[in-house]
Amino acid sequence: MPGVLTAGTFRQEGERIFWDVHDGTNAVVVALEHEKYRRLIVEVPDPKETVQLIENALRR
Repeated sequence: MPGVLTAGTFRQEGERIFWDVHDGTNAVVVALEHEKYRRLIVEVPDPKETVQLIENALRR
């Protein structure tokens, strides 16, 4: 929901999740393994570009 800030650490279904989102339409979800957090949900200026950058980095 635009205009509502969600930030901090939350637990969902026993998993630790970090949120930092003001406008959900610009949010990306990063799934992690072997880390303190299971997922990071963060707002970025360009979600499509950010996802592409992460996917390219993972292919290296």
